[in-house]
Amino acid sequence: IRAMRVLVVDDSQTNLELLAAVAREWRLEIRLAGSPEDGLAAIRGGETFDAALLDFHMPGMDGPELARAIRA
Repeated sequence: IRAMRVLVVDDSQTNLELLAAVAREWRLEIRLAGSPEDGLAAIRGGETFDAALLDFHMPGMDGPELARAIRA
C-alpha cells in the first residue's frame, strides 16, 4: 500500500490528525478534508485517489452519501 493516494474525510480534527499519523507510518500519500464538500472539491479539482476513508456521521452529508457522490 506504500505510496497509495488516499482521501481522508472527517469533520473531527482529532480524527484527521490520528489518521494522518497512521498514514505517515504506512507511507501513504494522503489528502485530508475536514468536510464532505472539501473532499468533493479535491476530486472535482482533478485530484485522483486510490482509496477514500470517510467518516460515517458528518453533518449535512454522511459517509454513504459522500461515497455515492464520489462515485457519480
